[in-house]
Amino acid sequence: MNAIKLKKIIAKKDISSLLNNLITSLGGDISIQDIDEQLLFGDEPDDSSGKYKIDLKGTTLGWVRGGENARPIAALINYLANRELERRSIAIETLDNYREINLLYNLSGKLTANLMPQDVAQIVINQTRELIPVNRGFLFLLDQDQSQLEVLASFEPEMGYRPQKQSIAGIVRSVIMTGVGEIVNDVSSDPRFVPSDYPISSLMCVPLKTKDEVIGVIELSSEQPVDYTARDLKLISALASQATSAISNAILYENMLREERVRSNLNRYF
Repeated sequence: MNAIKLKKIIAKKDISSLLNNLITSLGGDISIQDIDEQLLFGDEPDDSSGKYKIDLKGTTLGWVRGGENARPIAALINYLANRELERRSIAIETLDNYREINLLYNLSGKLTANLMPQDVAQIVINQTRELIPVNRGFLFLLDQDQSQLEVLASFEPEMGYRPQKQSIAGIVRSVIMTGVGEIVNDVSSDPRFVPSDYPISSLMCVPLKTKDEVIGVIELSSEQPVDYTARDLKLISALASQATSAISNAILYENMLREERVRSNLNRYF
């Protein structure tokens, strides 16, 4: 977000008119300066005049100089600066929401067009990088015995040999057992964390959950500390919901093809 400038706030026509009327009604002799004490509004202040800070979330934007009447002017500008910050935050949040909804909408179309489980999983895990800061990502499915996790798709900065199966342990195990996604922004402080071959500072894990059971998880991690938020978790959970449905359908289709091939082979002999 671009820094909020005091000059731009008071230069707006309605605000400039309001300040002019207020200063006139209060008897004048009030000036507004930027952080470097350059005059932005009013007359050059007297060196003996009072000085009131214009503060925005701990950042000094400038000063109001004058007598005691300068204090309410400073309070008003503080209010206007905070209102501008809120307006910008809402605009950015609205834009972010639009982008996220658009990404999820486009993802839905991609998933519908693919009927291979591995392809669906790879599309999903790649999409996570468009949504949150992450270095590594895995989409795991529980094997038939539900005793191990199979790597259906992944991405890593350095792709090397990785086993296609791994044990169910640590934070991933907790997510599978509870069916509830988790954020761990400092994995070193979590007693459930199981160290791996690569560094992890922050981690997010969400279940792939059907109506009746958890069939796998999406695990995302960052080498650098990241403050993942509840909003990030909600977003990846929405993606996981789409992934679960698409992967289940793809597996069902794959099984149907396998059964059809078996029947075709049997028909050759009988």
